[in-house]
Amino acid sequence: MLAMARVVTPVRRTAANAIPLGAEVDERYEKVCLLDVGLFATMSGIDAAGLPGDAATRFANHGQLAEQFVGQELRACRPFDQEPALFTWVREAKNSNAEVDYVLQVGTRVVPIEVKAGAPGSLRSLHVMVAEKGLDLGVRVGPGALQLTDVATSTAVGGKRTFRLLSVPFAMVSEIPRLVRSLD
Repeated sequence: MLAMARVVTPVRRTAANAIPLGAEVDERYEKVCLLDVGLFATMSGIDAAGLPGDAATRFANHGQLAEQFVGQELRACRPFDQEPALFTWVREAKNSNAEVDYVLQVGTRVVPIEVKAGAPGSLRSLHVMVAEKGLDLGVRVGPGALQLTDVATSTAVGGKRTFRLLSVPFAMVSEIPRLVRSLD
């Protein structure tokens, strides 16, 4: 009922082998993105009225807050004539699990998106998906500057692969579809 009322948007697990992403959905996987990051913060027990006005406050769940924000922005940047839809990619293999936060369809391209709230991490799951699916582009969303780099990766699953990594600051999440289209 919350999804029908658009208070939450289901983040559906897709195999992401091709477009449309919704054609290969695993209905057993359950994850949701709330309508507003403020609702998530309140449900998490963050008292906004009691927070200091500086940016020095650290939250134990800052990664979840960042992921929630990005999901909210990706949902909002969809064309008005399309149902809100969010997808994720999860690989469950013996001793080699991987999860990419969001997967976006931009034109005919499958685009994995990894969210990093703090210092850039290894992006291991993004590398695994890019190699396994034979993708040429991945997106990292985080506090850094807008940047496009060539990355060489080597995984046990997909072997050696070179792809472009688009780093997007949080303030530009809604621009990801436009940025991806401009790379063609």
